[in-house]
Amino acid sequence: MSAKYPKEIFTNIKTKNGGSQTFSVTSNLQFDEDKPLAMMSSLSRYVLTTIEKLSTGKNTILVANIPTKLVPAIAEKAISVINTANITGINKTSENKTEKVWPVIEGNRKICEALELTPTMGNNKGKPFWKIPTQEIRQYRDFLYKNKDKYPKNQEIINRLDLFLNASKDTQDKCISFMEKHRDNCETDTITTSNELVIYESGTKPRVSQKREDGKVQVYTINISYIIGQNYPFVVTTTNYYAFIKKTETGALNIVGNSVCDKLSSTVRMSELDGLAFIKAMENDAMAYNISFYSAQLKKADELIKHNIATNKKKETDNNADFSDF
Repeated sequence: MSAKYPKEIFTNIKTKNGGSQTFSVTSNLQFDEDKPLAMMSSLSRYVLTTIEKLSTGKNTILVANIPTKLVPAIAEKAISVINTANITGINKTSENKTEKVWPVIEGNRKICEALELTPTMGNNKGKPFWKIPTQEIRQYRDFLYKNKDKYPKNQEIINRLDLFLNASKDTQDKCISFMEKHRDNCETDTITTSNELVIYESGTKPRVSQKREDGKVQVYTINISYIIGQNYPFVVTTTNYYAFIKKTETGALNIVGNSVCDKLSSTVRMSELDGLAFIKAMENDAMAYNISFYSAQLKKADELIKHNIATNKKKETDNNADFSDF
C-alpha cells in the first residue's frame, strides 16, 4: 500500500476562475541531535503549497514555509483575532442601530444600506460602495453575477446592489451625499482603519536550496490574515520570486532589489472553520510528534549527560596522570 502524499496534514481544494486551486500543508519535522529535549531542530517546518490550475491549461505552484516553533503562537493569535473580530462585529452592529441617521423618506433606506457593503476583491477591496464610482459598482455587480452559480451568496449582494443601481440618478446622488455627510463621522477607528486583522507575516525569506543556474535564489513571503465580515475570512497570501542574495557581515541574507524577477502571487480564501482547521492541523501534528517521541528523546538526553560526565572524568584522570610525571 502506498500513499502519494504521506506527510500531508491538510488540504483545501476549490474551483477558481474556471480552474482549480489546491492548498496543502506538509509536515517536515526533524530531531535536534544536540538538544534532544528541544524535540525539533530549527529546520523543522510546515511546507505550504498552493497549486493554481487555470482554465487556459497553465499551472502555477507557489511554496512557503512556516517554522514549527512558531505554530503554537500562530494558533493563539488566530483565536485572539477571531475573538476581536466577533467583538468588533458586535460593536459595528450596535453602531448601526444607535448612531446611524437615515433619510426621512424610509424608501431610500434600503438603497443607502446597499452602499455600506464592501467589495472583497479587486482594486476597491475593503472600500465601502458609497466611496466607489457608480460605473465600478456596476462592473463589480456584473462580476458577482457571472460567478453566482459557484457562490450562491453572491445573489444576496447582487439584490442589494440592484436597489441602488436601479434607482434614479437623483436618488443615487442623495444617498451618496447622505453617506458622505454621516458615515465618516460616526464610524469608529477600529472599523474605518481596516477590517483586516493580521495573524502571521513571514517577512522576506530566501530558500537557498532553490538556486537557479543564473545564480538567483527563490524567495517567498506568506501572510495569514482574517477579514471581518467576509464569508471566507481566512486569507493566506503567498508570493514567490527569484532574486540575487547578498550575505552581510553579520550573516544575514539580503535581497538585491533590482534583481527580482518571475514574481507570482496567490491568495487562498477559507471559511472560519477551514482556516482554524488549517492552523490546528499544524498545531496538533507538532504536539503529537512531541508526545510520541518524548520518552525516546528524554532517554537520549540522559545518555548524553552520562557520556559527558564520563568524558569529563576521563579528562580529569588524564590531566592528573600528566601532572604526576613532574
